[in-house]
Amino acid sequence: MIYKTFRGLPRDEDGYTGAIWAQRVDPDTFDDSLAVTAHLFQAEIPKTGDVRVTAAGRRVSARQMAAPDGAWDWRRGDWGQLLHASFAVPTPVEAALRSNLSAFGLVFG
Repeated sequence: MIYKTFRGLPRDEDGYTGAIWAQRVDPDTFDDSLAVTAHLFQAEIPKTGDVRVTAAGRRVSARQMAAPDGAWDWRRGDWGQLLHASFAVPTPVEAALRSNLSAFGLVFG
């Protein structure tokens, strides 16, 4: 199981934005203290990289990001060394994205 944060860190005095990366957690260590606020947990899924999809109007594009050292979470490494590649959005995923944006009256997401 992994834990993800809801937001990143503010910019430091040099203008760099920090990040808090996804991390593995052991559900056997959970206790009643989790009840005091919201959390984002999900099953860990083996992966080959991370893809970010952007829709702007009728245009949909995607980029795959990976750390050159194979880091589990690309946000942990040197962001200047990340590997980027175009990624084809599968038709069913694009259709679902457009449907979701349309349902909320959005043209960007």
